[in-house]
Amino acid sequence: MFSKFRNLSAIEMGIIGVFLLVGVTLIVGAIGAWVHNDYQGVLNSSERVCRGSGDSLECHYEWRFRGTAGYADEVFVNRDSVLNAKFNSADFQNRIDTGQEYTLVVTGWRIPILSMFRNVIAVRAVE
Repeated sequence: MFSKFRNLSAIEMGIIGVFLLVGVTLIVGAIGAWVHNDYQGVLNSSERVCRGSGDSLECHYEWRFRGTAGYADEVFVNRDSVLNAKFNSADFQNRIDTGQEYTLVVTGWRIPILSMFRNVIAVRAVE
């Protein structure tokens, strides 16, 4: 079965490797969209981050939280998500205040090497 790969050039193997890496990344990302976790912490800061330029400009908010109730400090993104039917990230941004404690429902994984953060899909202030 693998004997076909022995005759491939380094460039062809590199192309196959890139396709495999992209495929695995897409699969992991899709699975992560359905994994929901709770988090509790105090919002330290909120910053609008934009990447790209022109027609490929993509912006979202990054929220820096100080974990409470045993949770570690973490950075989350607040962006719309088709997979989670979340289209109200601007409403979330309008409802939060720095220094307030919140319980979040987040989805996805934190993957530092890819600069991926978990996405907030629900926010509730802690009384």
